Amino acid sequence: MQILLSKDRKQIIKQTNMIPIYTVKQIKTADATTVNRQAISFEDLMERASKATLPDLEYYLSDKENNSLYCFCGKGNNGGDGLAIARLMKEKHYKVSVWVPNNASSFSMDAAINLQKLERMGVKIHVFGKETFPLINVGDVFLDALIGTGMKGTLDPSLLELINFINAQKILKISIDIPSGLRAEEPTLEEAVVRNSLCLTFQFPKLAFFWPENAGCPMDFKILDIGIDETYISETKASAYFLQEQDLVHALKLRSKFMHKGNFGHALLVAGSYTKAGASILAAKATLRSGAGLLTVSCPECNIPILQISVPEAMVERRDPSKILDLNKYAAIAIGPGLGLDEEAKLFLKTLIQNTPHPLILDADAITILSENKTYLSFLPPYCIFTPHYKELERLLGKWSNSGERLLLQQEFSDKYRAIVVFKGAHSCITSPKVSAHSFNPTLFNSTGNPGMATAGSGDVLTGIILGLLAQGYSSLESAYIGVYLHGLCGDLAVENLSQTSLIAGDLIDFLPDVFSRFGV
Repeated sequence: MQILLSKDRKQIIKQTNMIPIYTVKQIKTADATTVNRQAISFEDLMERASKATLPDLEYYLSDKENNSLYCFCGKGNNGGDGLAIARLMKEKHYKVSVWVPNNASSFSMDAAINLQKLERMGVKIHVFGKETFPLINVGDVFLDALIGTGMKGTLDPSLLELINFINAQKILKISIDIPSGLRAEEPTLEEAVVRNSLCLTFQFPKLAFFWPENAGCPMDFKILDIGIDETYISETKASAYFLQEQDLVHALKLRSKFMHKGNFGHALLVAGSYTKAGASILAAKATLRSGAGLLTVSCPECNIPILQISVPEAMVERRDPSKILDLNKYAAIAIGPGLGLDEEAKLFLKTLIQNTPHPLILDADAITILSENKTYLSFLPPYCIFTPHYKELERLLGKWSNSGERLLLQQEFSDKYRAIVVFKGAHSCITSPKVSAHSFNPTLFNSTGNPGMATAGSGDVLTGIILGLLAQGYSSLESAYIGVYLHGLCGDLAVENLSQTSLIAGDLIDFLPDVFSRFGV
């Protein structure tokens, strides 16, 4: 899987094989198209989807003699999935208990078919609220198949009661396709949603998984391939895609035998201040570890000895706003880590913007300065990369009421200033500009990273990684999404060897060699 590039500065995403994040309407069309083109029934597709969940369910129900699977099934197609799963697990001789809410009448056709199959097997269908629920054992698993992606209106009181009951249990909960009560596309939680579940989602992740407002819904998710028509996926654009490891395999460049350091670019890092030399050190090390051939760090004089000792591979020069820099010798430029907010920093950034021949990487204090001097934004060259965290983006865009509104504001900013914006956080969100009225650049959500990376200096490392990639000739968009993925992967490898609590930013740099080695580069 790779991102193809256009002739317009190679920034536009063409059709990709990344995992699309489709709307509910698109998913329904995908199902119908699959049924039509593969000459199967919806019942067959439901059976295929249900079978795809079995390896995970069997893994979590390892003690089949003593533990039970409690299947909570609604009357729609999500309930049909749950009923089919209950039957398949029963056929494998697992202890299965099937429960429906007390208003579960008018089953969908496919749900009714699977209900009848269970009844013919002699499986008792329990009604929640009318029967006493048995004692739950440690190791039992709750299967949530109550509502699915068709959540509309408000929840029936009996479903509210049932979801609250499920949430109160201290055992593993597995949601099928989407946690019940969660709206598939909206960044808002209902009165009751199945929380802290593992979600086994079919073919496509749901946009709701990426909204911070929905934290814990689900706790984690796994995408199951159920054989949706590949032509439909290749021909149908999504508004967002989910970055995976395979999306980097063909994007990363191999080095040839006779290349030298000049082939890998001279990077300029403008960073550091009297009390923040550490930010420049972290960013500098990450730049070099990410493959830049040469690096010059522009910093205040007080930082020079520290940098020369800490990063001997980097060249260092005193930052002087009155000095005219020869920027043409640099292949890529980043400014912001530990820069400070004094008048000297503001003047240097302004001078850099006025004279740069390249897109800039703007982070930390550089973003704060721009948010206070927004007239500077109009003078930025196309395809600058902004890497804000929550507060920095809020300063730049203004306040938003929810994550959906934030994404719209972020995309508008990308379009207006032809900029790449990396909103850092869980599933870091990358927007890029439309280069023409007919172009299509979807949002990219990252799949790597963990809460241990919420630590001082982590963003400085990301800036360095992106700078190292940009210096080597990757486009701004490539540098952003590759950098974000690799940065998160460093965090994941670090946590495997350390812990989320003990992780510090320098650990991310230590794992960069392992990450690049993983891709053979």
